[in-house]
Parts: sequence; structure tokens; C-alpha cells
Amino acid sequence: LLERSDLCDKIVCLARPKKKLTAERRVKTTLFYFSEEDFSDGYGEKWTVAEGDITNPDIFVEPCDIHFDTIINSAANVAHFAYGDTLTKINTDGVKNLIRFAQKHNATLCQVSTISVAGSLKSIDGVGFTERDFYIGQYIHNSYIYSKYMAEYAMLRAAVDDGLDVKFMRVGNLQGRIKDGEFQMNIHSNAFTRRMSSYIKIGAVPESIYHATVNFSPVDETAHNIISLCATDNGTVAFHIYPSREVAFKALFDGLEKIGHSVEVLSDDDFAALVKEKKQTEDGREQLEGLFTGGMEGGLLDIPVLQSLTDSYIAQLGDSWSEITPEYLDKYLSALDGMDLF
Repeated sequence: LLERSDLCDKIVCLARPKKKLTAERRVKTTLFYFSEEDFSDGYGEKWTVAEGDITNPDIFVEPCDIHFDTIINSAANVAHFAYGDTLTKINTDGVKNLIRFAQKHNATLCQVSTISVAGSLKSIDGVGFTERDFYIGQYIHNSYIYSKYMAEYAMLRAAVDDGLDVKFMRVGNLQGRIKDGEFQMNIHSNAFTRRMSSYIKIGAVPESIYHATVNFSPVDETAHNIISLCATDNGTVAFHIYPSREVAFKALFDGLEKIGHSVEVLSDDDFAALVKEKKQTEDGREQLEGLFTGGMEGGLLDIPVLQSLTDSYIAQLGDSWSEITPEYLDKYLSALDGMDLF
């Protein structure tokens, strides 16, 4: 948003203070981590930081007299398992507070959601989850996804009952930037990287995973497309913002082997036996931790997520997704290795 002068004149970034860091210092520290500048020079008039918290009904700590026409919510607790009502408080109730705020300002509310709200079914023959879908009888298999699903429900109710303009930015498996492989500061909160870490720590991967593919969404291109699609004038709509071409797990494991992390490919039965054995010790359970973030029950299959509507919008905007090359994967995996993930 800062770099794209065509999209907005003023940005207010809502943030919470943390320990000794003020809200403004937290934002500038994060900006510097990702870009090696804090955007004070040359952008100072375009943006400001306001202290606040979406879990508070009033949102802002101090009154904010700026008129908002668009609200983009990327705040979320992404832990796939959490104690108490933490997930609901941030991911669902926080969005309800933003709905009221958006209604007050007659603003469009753009919610960064997840394609995982598509859920799963026992049979997926002929079933696909499009941008026009919300509930198609799917089973939601963990608390994090359910909290994001219920946030969408609250927004749809506001759209139907009160005419609020809402947009859902359903994103995929967010990973390192396409330009340099750089990833989020707290990699241990990312379900996919934790899963890969577990495979490396136990030195094995099931055959079904090794020969499978996975959605891989560079975070910088995802952010670019979110901003572009937020600016479209099309009322309430959902977008599925991720590349249609998936990445082979084998390519990831080949890249890991090049930097000294190899795994043995086991039959699914042998891998299940290894997991059972590892569960018997504390060290083993720690190694396996990243494999149990999904909460999927047996006999259920992920519903395929379709994206033809989103792809057509992205093409009309003159954008596209970059190819995930071996060179990119090398940079991405080296960045993770440098952060001691494996």
C-alpha cells in the first residue's frame, strides 16, 4: 500500500503495544525486518500508526477522526490448537467488532481468510469449492479454521442484513517471498514449516506425502494480489488467492537434502509404526509436534478449492503468479535453515 500511490492517499495501521515497544515502534521494527527501512522518509505523510486492538469494541485507544473507506483485516491467531477462547476472541469476535466499525464508516471490510474454510467431506467426487461457496455441507476439522469460518459467516450476515460491502481474501499456504525466500519472523507459528521440521527431525516421510503436491503461495505476491483485489469495485465477493500450480513435496525434500537434511521415504504403514514408536518418549513427541496441527479425522478428504473467478480478475489486472523454481526453493529453504527450523 505504501509503495502503490495509485490505490490510497492515507493509511492508518492499527497495532498493539507489546512490553516496552509502543505500537508505532512495533510497526516500524517489523517494516525494517522485512525491508531494511521503516518507511519514515518519503512516506511519512501517507501513513500513521494508531494504538488499538480489534478485540476491544471501541477498536482504538484514542478517538480517531479519520474517515475510512476500506478496512483490511490481516490480524489473526494462527495457532491450529489453542486453549480457552483465544481463537474465537481474536478471529471471530474481533471481526464482529470490525463489522460494527465498518458499518459506522460505511466502509468496505476486506477479511484475510483461508481456503481451508472449504473443509472436507467423506466423498469429494464432483465436488469443488468455488468463490461463490460458503457452506456446502463441509466438515471443519480444527478450531482455527472454524474461527475463520465463523468470521466469514458474521460478515455475510452483515452483508445480507445491513448491506455492508465485504470481501473475503481466502489465501493458501503462505510461504517465503518470491524475491528472496524470506519468511515471517516467527516461523514456529506456521503449520506447514512445523510439519516439514517434524519430517526432518524424525528423518522420515510417508510415501503418500513424498509423491504428493502442496499449494505454495509466496507471501509478497499474495499481498500484492490482496491489495489489487481489495481495490476492485465489485461489492461482496470472495477471492481464492493462491497459485493454481502446486509444488511437489519431492522438490522440497530434494532441496533440503542439498543443505544437509535428508529423510527416508517409508511406506505409509511403516511411517505410522514409526510415529507410534516416537509417541512413547518425550523427545519423540516433541519431534512429532508439527504433524498434529490439522486435526483431520479418518475417512475425510479435503474438498478441492477452485479459483477460476479469481484468476480472471488477476489476469484483468495485468498480474500473475511467478513460477516456483528450484532456485527460489533453495533460497527459501536456506532462509528457514538459517532460522534453525530443522
